[in-house]
Amino acid sequence: MSELQRLKSLLPPENESWVFIEAAVSIDPPLITLEEIGRDEVEIQVDLDKWDNFAIDHRNLLFWHEVGKIQNDSIPRDGWEMAALAIGLGVLLGNYGFRWFTTSMALGLSVCRYSSILKIFARKDFVMRYQLMKEQ
Repeated sequence: MSELQRLKSLLPPENESWVFIEAAVSIDPPLITLEEIGRDEVEIQVDLDKWDNFAIDHRNLLFWHEVGKIQNDSIPRDGWEMAALAIGLGVLLGNYGFRWFTTSMALGLSVCRYSSILKIFARKDFVMRYQLMKEQ
């Protein structure tokens, strides 16, 4: 039995129809990630090259951690960055040509900068946690 089939058999029965397990295909992917692929579908992507280096109990624990995220509905979502960027640019363009152009431009750019900085720190924190896990 392949590893993906084994992981699929570990899923709870209520999740088997809408949770899919696939091999990661990106360049240098994280070990295991969650991604919403539709309103009612979730995909767990596993980097099989790195995955096979762990003991079976450790793999099961990592997999169940991701399943727990699905069951608690705490799947990471990245839509807020685009919303913050759109609001910032909307403020910037909406007030263009008015008396307080410099104020609106500063406000719009600060909202865009804030969302970008938060995204960078979130990505850096994820990379640091992944490296710590890889070292152990």
